[in-house]
Amino acid sequence: MRTILVLGLGLLAAPAFAQPEFTIDQSKLYVTPPETCEALEKGGADAMSDANIAVMTFSGGIQSLEYSCDFFDVKSHPTNRSFLATGICDALGEVYPDTFAITPYDEKTIQVVSSYDAAMQAAGVFEASDATVTPGATLYYRCDNLSEIPVD
Repeated sequence: MRTILVLGLGLLAAPAFAQPEFTIDQSKLYVTPPETCEALEKGGADAMSDANIAVMTFSGGIQSLEYSCDFFDVKSHPTNRSFLATGICDALGEVYPDTFAITPYDEKTIQVVSSYDAAMQAAGVFEASDATVTPGATLYYRCDNLSEIPVD
């Protein structure tokens, strides 16, 4: 019994493997898929005509051809790298409230988890995204060369 206790205490004292401390730049534009950054730089707002493109900003929310989610409140916590956003979404005339967990995924990517999408996946209404195993999650890629969509 004493050996198990000593081993357990030894594990607690062992150094933890630190994960990289990625941060989220709230001033940048985030897109999915990643090729969208270049398409927006070259084509401006006209690049938004593709149904697979979604754009997210912390000041505005998520916009795409088929839906939009306007953020009303984005909160952070001093001990957490993630953000909580609340919004009102409109998908082809259907209006609904949603909450979003926004977390760093890697150096240039964020994971945005929609509570609405997660619930719809759990109910079998939506199919899970291939991008991640987290229900309701979408990966958005930071456009370092853009902070807004150029309009001609």
